[in-house]
Amino acid sequence: MGKKFSILAVTALMGLPLFGDSVERLELMLRHQMKIIQNLQKEVEALKAKEAENRQLKAELEQLKRQLEQAKRKPTTPATSKEIAQLKQKVEKAEKLALENRKRLNPITANDHIYWSYDLRSAFDFIQYQTNANNAKKKRFTNNVLTNRVRLTGVAKPSDNLKATLQLEAYNIYGMNMEHMYSPFQNISWVASETPDDTVLRVKQAFFNYHFGPNNGLMFSAGRRPATEGFPANLREGDNPSSPLAHLINMEFDGVSFEIGNDFLSELSDTFSDWGSWLKFCAGRGYSSSLGAFPTATVDVNGAQIPAPPYSRDDLAINDFAGFILVPYDDGTYALWNETIYAWNVKGNICNASGCQMRDLGDVFGTNFLFKITGI
Repeated sequence: MGKKFSILAVTALMGLPLFGDSVERLELMLRHQMKIIQNLQKEVEALKAKEAENRQLKAELEQLKRQLEQAKRKPTTPATSKEIAQLKQKVEKAEKLALENRKRLNPITANDHIYWSYDLRSAFDFIQYQTNANNAKKKRFTNNVLTNRVRLTGVAKPSDNLKATLQLEAYNIYGMNMEHMYSPFQNISWVASETPDDTVLRVKQAFFNYHFGPNNGLMFSAGRRPATEGFPANLREGDNPSSPLAHLINMEFDGVSFEIGNDFLSELSDTFSDWGSWLKFCAGRGYSSSLGAFPTATVDVNGAQIPAPPYSRDDLAINDFAGFILVPYDDGTYALWNETIYAWNVKGNICNASGCQMRDLGDVFGTNFLFKITGI
């Protein structure tokens, strides 16, 4: 820590005008800069102390809640009623103190800030493909690809049970732009941010989470939700996982979700609390059959060109999907997950001698189970 502060002090000194200033004036200004640095150091140490205090409060709060649950199970007597009332007061006091500390440590919980984070990754990839032709001579394709991926994530929390998230992403290949794209589907909605091409900043996520019900154990969410890099694909990227399991869902989509959390299920049975169970329902749209605001002319049955109405359907079907994620057991070390989805009118890029087109391939049903062990 001392080395960093020394560098800051030297930097401040180098930024001062030297001509016309006495040595005494320079020493005075240097002492002023050092005083600012010392105050900053004190604030950092105070925040560290608050963080440690917050961890201790969290442990004490969990212990108080367990004691409160045990007291509720005892036969009702004046003594147990008094014990329950005292424990409730302690829980409320500990929760209030923990919230005050979180407001100092985390600007999101202060309800009047937007917290921004920044992630930049550069990569080099060497790719090699070889065709598997039966009668023709096999052909090999190779290339080296340099990419930059930058993400800007903003989180706002206007109330304790409402949070809004916005994530912008630019994922570009060195020296590439939209004019060089060979596929019209390069920036289709469900892969736009995940497909490296140009330096355009796109909306990867834009959604809100609204918690309600007993213990805020129910959650409704809508918007452009996080659905890429779920477990176990997140292990490759080193990111926190999205909720969908990546075996079936690993794409960007716009939709809604409704979660029945463990806090809600724990009110129904202590077994759910011990097992860490929760359930989430999701639905969304992957492709809207629309020609946009200014469509080109279409041809009627007689061969005459007629103007198409704005936002009328194109020649592809709408692609919707729905599903659920069920976690019957998750104690932090061992977890069992199930994901089940159904998608209508899934699209694919079909190529033949006349070119490539995006066409409807049919419906898809999928389900998978995952057993996860963490921290052994």
